[in-house]
Amino acid sequence: MKHLTVMFLLSLGSYPIEDFRLDILGLLVPAPSLILALILITLTHYALVMRRSDVLSSVDPKLVVLSVLLGGMLTMSTIGVGSVSRCDAATFDNLKWIPYIIGFPLLAAIFSRLSERAMWSALLVACMITVILGYYRFVFLEGGTQAEHLLGYWGIRYTSATRNSDVLYPLVAAILSAGLIGNTSSQRTRAILTITASLSITAVVLTQSRSGWIALLVAAVSMYWTTFRPLHSKKGGIVWALLAIVVPLVIVASLPTQYSDLLLSRAKTILGAEQEVGETSNVERIERYTSVVTVMANNPLGIGVGNFSCAIGEINREVKHAENAYLTLTMEGGWVAGVSFALILLYLYQRLRRLAQNCHASGGQVGGISTTLLVALAAYFLFNDEVNSLFVWSLLSVVGSVIPRRQIVTANS
Repeated sequence: MKHLTVMFLLSLGSYPIEDFRLDILGLLVPAPSLILALILITLTHYALVMRRSDVLSSVDPKLVVLSVLLGGMLTMSTIGVGSVSRCDAATFDNLKWIPYIIGFPLLAAIFSRLSERAMWSALLVACMITVILGYYRFVFLEGGTQAEHLLGYWGIRYTSATRNSDVLYPLVAAILSAGLIGNTSSQRTRAILTITASLSITAVVLTQSRSGWIALLVAAVSMYWTTFRPLHSKKGGIVWALLAIVVPLVIVASLPTQYSDLLLSRAKTILGAEQEVGETSNVERIERYTSVVTVMANNPLGIGVGNFSCAIGEINREVKHAENAYLTLTMEGGWVAGVSFALILLYLYQRLRRLAQNCHASGGQVGGISTTLLVALAAYFLFNDEVNSLFVWSLLSVVGSVIPRRQIVTANS
């Protein structure tokens, strides 16, 4: 099962790439997505059939309740509203990602059978696959214009199931690289991780993604507080980590003028300092949030998945979410769904911090990477709706796997 788990994590790196397709019954299916699906099905079957008692004993019942509640409310609101909605946009097709939510506690239990270092390493390699491909297309401008590559697309084509998760790959790679730097004493390993961290941080900056930039800043603060501060005696790790931050700054400062101007303009837009035509994203977000809150107040049971545009009166616009996962889930699934999602994140955070405090001798190793990854995702969700992504729920499963794994270690000791 460990080999299958590693294969699944590695396959996440090729998941958003849909250039290579297979003709199956007249449908052109992206090969990476098909391979990942087959591995996931095999892994789940093996875990429930061959290792059922071990895996199920590691499943967190509270996470099961919250995930079923979230998935159930989204499903019921869609079934109940879709048939009578004025635009009838909510359909069963919008619910194909609900199994990701309901199944993530089980996937976390499966990941807990893998060592932390093996899990982090496999996930890091997977993310770097996407980052390297992104750099290749960024340099050769393959698949789009230069502006598109600097506006968050990264030249990586992705399916509707991944949406904007292209920026998440370098973000996660940066977090994993920095966290592993703080938890290793090998200078050669630290040098390699510094390179991957530098490439990943630079990649996040080049996407010009508001959510990516903010999540990266939040991750930096969390990583220092949870990993490098407890391990202050390992000064070498801090030096390497600082180097990983300085190198991207040098790279970005060395970019041609057209690149630096675009980055500066984007930063001004995020800060609200740019008032030119077309640079009013903050104003649009506030207006959209206001509309969403109004609809939420009038629909405590939700409007159904896929009815966002109709509900806020933007039928003629290609707007499918509130650019905020918390608001979108609450609006589509109802108040209970929104609270359930928030409780999932809060519960994971509370358990991780408790583990880190109880294992103070190795606090950075126990909770640093997982906690940083979780708070970065929480910050990312404030400016993006990515809950329909298998990659996102796999990340939450990875974070949640630390809890049962440490319980197993404690019991064996």
